[in-house]
Amino acid sequence: MKKIIFGVFILWSLTYGEGEKEVFKELKEDVNYQKEIKQYGTDKLVVGQLSNISVTEIIKTTPDIAEFSVTYLTSGSTAAESSDKNAKNIEKLKEYLKTLGIQKSDLETLNYRNYSSSESEIVQVGPKKEEYEVVQNVEVYMPVNLFYQVLDILEMYGIDTLDTMNSNSGSDLSRLYVFKMIEKNNNKDEARRQMEMKFNTIKSKLEELGIKTPEITYYSNDKKDFTKTEKKIKKTYFVENTLKLKVRNFENLGKIISKSEELNMRISSEINYSLSDEKQDQVMKEKEKEIFEKLLSKVDRILNVSKYSSGDPVILSFNENGINFRPNNLNYSINSNYVNNFSVKSYDQNESNGTSEVVIQTPSEYEITLTLSGNFDILKKTDE
Repeated sequence: MKKIIFGVFILWSLTYGEGEKEVFKELKEDVNYQKEIKQYGTDKLVVGQLSNISVTEIIKTTPDIAEFSVTYLTSGSTAAESSDKNAKNIEKLKEYLKTLGIQKSDLETLNYRNYSSSESEIVQVGPKKEEYEVVQNVEVYMPVNLFYQVLDILEMYGIDTLDTMNSNSGSDLSRLYVFKMIEKNNNKDEARRQMEMKFNTIKSKLEELGIKTPEITYYSNDKKDFTKTEKKIKKTYFVENTLKLKVRNFENLGKIISKSEELNMRISSEINYSLSDEKQDQVMKEKEKEIFEKLLSKVDRILNVSKYSSGDPVILSFNENGINFRPNNLNYSINSNYVNNFSVKSYDQNESNGTSEVVIQTPSEYEITLTLSGNFDILKKTDE
């Protein structure tokens, strides 16, 4: 808790000295003196001014306002969708706050922004399709001059690739070639049977060209997903809304935080406690008369050791109700700022009590350091 101690600086200006009686005589003809006679009578004379006399009072009270913020982030496939989601839940929170007596004037939108992000994703096109796929590689040693005749046979069965295994294998007239065969079927055994029939057919046709003993070097029969997919760019739209809350009943803090969590809103990490203008005015009003009386008492104590007495404050002004008064040059210096952190502890909604408990630190005592200062006339009896 910060305390500000204001120093008191006293400047006592006196105008008196040799020839005092002559001065008094001249003053009788002065216009200002005539005003002083009306204010203090003919037996007292203003001979100076007591300046910058002050008293300091520490007023202890408790803050009556707590302020914190909640942030709500929504997303959607369109800007309108995200905005509508955000507005809907923010309105739910506002309606709840209204049941707790929190007015519209106690709410302030600190931040509202919308933005978007893009990312690529693979999406399914058409129905899901799973099949067994039989794959086998076949090697065949054949004359080079039969390459295109063999390729014509393979293309009849959907095979359009015929690779040489090694350019150095075989002679200039014959080489080792390989081709891949693929068959698909919903049934594993049927897929195998289809592959076997196709292989035997191709084998027979190759034998007609004089190519003997094609060899199977690889075989697999696996279930695979053949669902058609395509790459799409997905754009997501976001809306972030931050609302500042001013709470006057501290018993509602836990309720508000729990409701915000229920609506998936993020709560700020600190709470600020302060005095409202109304309470500050009330506290000061209760102390003003007491402080002013202390100031008058201090002035009297200072002048009590001399032959002088105190007059009125130099300038006076009345408040609107005309009861209390204070000089225009009275200065109030107030130090009244306090910040206190609070912690939020959430419990699993699936627990037996089914509620979310929030632990909040209560604010410390609040202090206002009030300094009241003024200037006063110094009076001397004219017969002294």
